[in-house]
Amino acid sequence: MRSTLTILGFSRTALRSATVRTIVGNAPTTERFHPEVARLTAQVMLLFKPLVDYMHAIPPPPGVVVPSIKHHYQALHNIIAQAAYLSICIRLSPTIFHTSHLSPGANYEDEEQHSMSPPIWAASKNAVLRVWKKKKAPYEEARRIAVEAVELNKPLVTDHPVRIRAEAALQAANRALHDLKGPTQTHRAMVKIAVWPNVRRYSPGSGEEGGEEDGFRILSLTYAGALYYYGEQGRAPAQKEKLLEFVKEKQKRYGSGSATSTALQYVAAGVAAAGGALIYSNLDAIVNFVGNVV
Repeated sequence: MRSTLTILGFSRTALRSATVRTIVGNAPTTERFHPEVARLTAQVMLLFKPLVDYMHAIPPPPGVVVPSIKHHYQALHNIIAQAAYLSICIRLSPTIFHTSHLSPGANYEDEEQHSMSPPIWAASKNAVLRVWKKKKAPYEEARRIAVEAVELNKPLVTDHPVRIRAEAALQAANRALHDLKGPTQTHRAMVKIAVWPNVRRYSPGSGEEGGEEDGFRILSLTYAGALYYYGEQGRAPAQKEKLLEFVKEKQKRYGSGSATSTALQYVAAGVAAAGGALIYSNLDAIVNFVGNVV
């Protein structure tokens, strides 16, 4: 990254910006911005449709209002339009932008990341703490028994074998409890689902003191957003696998006729359909097509 933050790098970016501005002119977006956004939204919506249909078929929890299909489509359209417009703004700017994408299993960094759903993080942490309490309970019980034995044998002389064994048992119980690593030592906040990248803008600096000695200035536009869980440190990350391989594995585990297997088949079918089903370029045709499939 730093190799591009030079006079030559900023010069190339400025030249690209001038070229793009010449092409776009005074228009707020490119000529085919809205048709392309609609086409991509329809493709992604078709990809998610089998899963959305399955989720809508499940009774919602009490007090939860399930959004309509149109609401899903509009929300997805807004996200894609915003991302597309950000891409245009980046190309129009003579400065250098850098995006840092999060990966599942990455550690949470407070200065550069933002938790999109604190309740999900809290639920994950509470689940780990419940397991920890169950694991810790036998050690605490062993120490409690050892303490009672020491108190019971205090009337005995110091070098009495029974009192010596009781005190040794208490010391062993204390060591075992002390050596038992708690979640604060073994777990930390980690990325479960990455939602949005970290975006920084680099502009030429003056070379003066105050953060510009390297010849550029840094402005953080967005923090990286993600859903987090309380993950175990040092655990090897799971290797990525293709969707169809994942479906086959779950079918073996749950059986081909189970509800889980059926839902996964729907998702796999949606992926295959979204690969080339939408070839429309006219906005009205895309909207009509989406209206028919949803």
